[in-house]
Amino acid sequence: MKHFYQANKINVIALCIFFILILTGCWDYTEYEDMLLINAIGIDIEPNENDITLTIAYPRTSPSVEKSKPGGSSEGEIKDIVFTAYGKTIPEAVDHMQQMMSREIFLGYTSIVIVGKKAAIAHIEKILNYIDTSPTMRMSSRIIVTPGKASDLLSIVNTYEEKSVSNSLNEIFNTTEDTGATFPIMLKDFYSALSIEGYEPVASTVSVKKLITQKNEVQNETHQGMIKRFEGEVEIDGLALFNGFKLVGWLNAKESRGWGLIMNKKVQDFTSIHVSEKEYLTYRILKNTSKTKVHIDDDLSIDVNINVKCSIDELNLTDDFNDPAVVQKIEESIAAAIKENVEATVRKVQKEIRADVFGMGFQTFRQYPREWNQFYKTHWKDIFPNIPIHIHVEAKVLHTGYINEPLQEQ
Repeated sequence: MKHFYQANKINVIALCIFFILILTGCWDYTEYEDMLLINAIGIDIEPNENDITLTIAYPRTSPSVEKSKPGGSSEGEIKDIVFTAYGKTIPEAVDHMQQMMSREIFLGYTSIVIVGKKAAIAHIEKILNYIDTSPTMRMSSRIIVTPGKASDLLSIVNTYEEKSVSNSLNEIFNTTEDTGATFPIMLKDFYSALSIEGYEPVASTVSVKKLITQKNEVQNETHQGMIKRFEGEVEIDGLALFNGFKLVGWLNAKESRGWGLIMNKKVQDFTSIHVSEKEYLTYRILKNTSKTKVHIDDDLSIDVNINVKCSIDELNLTDDFNDPAVVQKIEESIAAAIKENVEATVRKVQKEIRADVFGMGFQTFRQYPREWNQFYKTHWKDIFPNIPIHIHVEAKVLHTGYINEPLQEQ
């Protein structure tokens, strides 16, 4: 019995030593203070050398730390730092970037991924594969394609607020997403569209509107490091359209609203229309809904029914707005204007872009899975541009009792 207790005691001690050795903590743990928290990344391609250009934006030391230092952060100072590095691949560019940093690059706080037009054309698949395999990147990050260079966009400092683009873009999206000028597309939305048959992805578009003055310039001889900063303005202006991994075209802000109405996105913009040659009004969409119905009776056709509820924000009519016939005339005018815009968007997407960014193929699969697999799935890219898509719009003006006749001089 004594030997049994001794053996048991030895086993317990051995187990304790074993667990002490293996439960010492995370082997790759990094202190928060040693992390370089990246707000935004931009990816471009150098056409001559086919190199990847990686641009990152990260915040300066926190204000409390800066104020505690002699000569700390002053009012009006740019709140972030922008660095750039090159490489044949994205991992190589990241490695070159890390060699210039005293802290470890951490992408877990990245909220915006900006891809330049040339990089989107040449390397979007490689970019998405790198992001997908990165253990720290968040799928809730917004993906933006810019017609110019991502590095130029990230170098902009807001003219009016002394804010960098990396800091202000999220705020701009939050305040303008209901206008329909573009829509915030997250990485998870982009990946989801790529994985669904009969549905092509889109990305938000932001471009440099105006460059005013150069803020500062710090560059080394290899043109890697802190880059030029410019005062300027940016503009959210539509969507970038893809066919698989291929960038195939763009929608402007007005066409983006048409896409949003079909896709049942929230669109609350102000629009002015002429009711007659000299009479006009400005309306705002308060609520919009849409339903898509696929028909395969004889030939494949699609009906899109859009319902909007509007308010009148400015009115220049000689008719009595309290007359139901006048209200009906205005509702018909609003419905006709919306229908015209949506139909123009559909024509461009079908005839010029030729990519099903509306997900009509996926809707066909949902309604008719057997027919989709038998007749449409294999040749959908050729079928989609020729499908009749009928747009039906019904508009309803609300709060008509609050609208009075325009002021007139007696």
